Amino acid sequence: MDTLRRSCRVRLGLAAALALLAVLAVQDTAVAAPAYSPNSLSYGLYWFGKNNASQKFVTGETNPYFDPGRPTLIFAHGWQPFISNSLPNFSFDGEDTAAGWIDAGWNVGIFVWNQFSDETTGISVGAWFGDGPPPQGVLDAEAKIWSANGPKGMRWRDWDNFLGGGYSSPPAGTPSAGQLFYETYVAAFPSGYDQPIRIAGHSLGNQMAVRLAYLVDQGIAAGTVPAALRPARVALLDPYWSPDPRTDIPDGMAAGQRTGDVVRQAIASLIPRGTLFEWYWSSIWTTPPQGDANDALKPMVFYAAMDPAFATEDLDKHLAAQHLYFWSHAFAGPAACAGEACLGMDRVLSRLGDAQLAAVMRSDYRWVQTEGQATATPADDAYQSVQQEGAPYSVTQLEATPPDPAVGQEATITATVAAPEGALVSFSTDLGQITPRAIASQGQATARLTSGAAGTAVVAATTRGTGGQVQATVNVTFAAPAAEEVVLTYPGGWSMVSLPVTPADGALATLFPNAISAFRFGNGYEPATALAPCEGYWLNLPAGGGTYSIAGSTVAACSRSLAAGWSMLGTPRHGTPAAAIEQNPAGSVVSIFAFVDGAYRQVNLESGTVEQGAGYWVNLSQAAQLLLSGQGD
Repeated sequence: MDTLRRSCRVRLGLAAALALLAVLAVQDTAVAAPAYSPNSLSYGLYWFGKNNASQKFVTGETNPYFDPGRPTLIFAHGWQPFISNSLPNFSFDGEDTAAGWIDAGWNVGIFVWNQFSDETTGISVGAWFGDGPPPQGVLDAEAKIWSANGPKGMRWRDWDNFLGGGYSSPPAGTPSAGQLFYETYVAAFPSGYDQPIRIAGHSLGNQMAVRLAYLVDQGIAAGTVPAALRPARVALLDPYWSPDPRTDIPDGMAAGQRTGDVVRQAIASLIPRGTLFEWYWSSIWTTPPQGDANDALKPMVFYAAMDPAFATEDLDKHLAAQHLYFWSHAFAGPAACAGEACLGMDRVLSRLGDAQLAAVMRSDYRWVQTEGQATATPADDAYQSVQQEGAPYSVTQLEATPPDPAVGQEATITATVAAPEGALVSFSTDLGQITPRAIASQGQATARLTSGAAGTAVVAATTRGTGGQVQATVNVTFAAPAAEEVVLTYPGGWSMVSLPVTPADGALATLFPNAISAFRFGNGYEPATALAPCEGYWLNLPAGGGTYSIAGSTVAACSRSLAAGWSMLGTPRHGTPAAAIEQNPAGSVVSIFAFVDGAYRQVNLESGTVEQGAGYWVNLSQAAQLLLSGQGD
């Protein structure tokens, strides 16, 4: 469901349409990157300059359209039936909608997966959607976002193979389109990149954008992706989700699920990490019976309803969200504002600042277009905030558990909320770090607070966005942990270890002077020259091992964000009963293994204990936050 040129929007026979598209392909090669060919598999990230000049990202090669000192916008297009013969671009009615971004100092790119998303079963040129359920073509393209093993696998549209059915098989082992996006994204940014990143997805591309953000979050938790690559915000541009459970997707996150539910659950996990979400609706194609309205997502994000009355066809209305969002960067944004004053903004779209978006990303207001509906330019567009039925919402009580944690220990902040399911609650603190936003479920929303310094934190919560009127507060006092000395004994050879105290000097040579080597597990095994609490390590000692006295402040608790699969885990002072390990989401721990006397031993999750000074392998069924509080003794 993406850029179909207006010259193709006539009802043609299939043969005539294909002939016309072949001509357009020749015309487009003048501005498209030389690397793109409709006759060979050409997916990837294409960086753009003005007037749709572009060059594909290639590892190790300099790209004239990417500057590591600039912020970055990456666009994920959607369904591309019959139009993968040319490179997607930023043109709209003769306008280069990326020019405003480039003039403002942004890198601009498109992740191109159009040959995969060019699935056409059940449609004809110029007639994509009817009045009933979605055609099979869009379902086949959607499946490729989540799995390489869906109805059509990862076949790709080969414009040189129409006698063979129009498709070719991908190289063996080609993963899903969402995974390809993730792998390309991580590779495209040089080491040390620290500029803001924004992702935008149109139609099916919203699922690509959200899956990317989710995989990046997992990579950050696992220590394999730099935290700076977390997208600051994600724009959902007339997003499409199929209306029924995808029982034809055999594996992955979306297997047997509604894709709208999968996206909503992913966004719910990303919002507490700090990523901002904005949703612009523009067409009936994304509502029943063709699509899933996903009403339960609306309270979680900034939601604005466009009214592109200038467009007379449903396809053009669908494309309006994409074109107007990008083009809006060439025009003035909203006036400066903070907190609840931002509800008076009449300009939104891409010029909305991050702080302004955080202020209006709240559940009690949505936005509607009030001006500029009749023109195909965002220059005169205006929007108005509209309070939702049942508002105002409020936080009625705030509690901390424990109320007096030690420095480094985590406190859980629980807000009791008078608001609908899925409402957003914003948290703030004047000491330490706290989850910025959380989603209410069954009348409560929780945040996690930590501090590396002693003192009293004043925690505030509100349903009125970042900077909104404080509705409840609670004090949390962090006490400096007592200094103590622990004695640890390990045998010769390999042991799995961790630190139950935080030493002044964590160098391997200081803690274990006779050690041969130590390794941590991140992106594979990595040498460890220094050790930190709450992480597990392999320690190699000479024959006879050793006994070591280590002084430092007590590690009262360990809080770790871990990716799905296997990770090494350390333990707090006094260890923790396995049954007392807090898991978010619950039930994420599949198994835990210790290494004792040269062999692995499984820890009983109901009656076993993870001991202080030891390291463990933990296997998670999904990315999760684990909290181990020292209480084993």
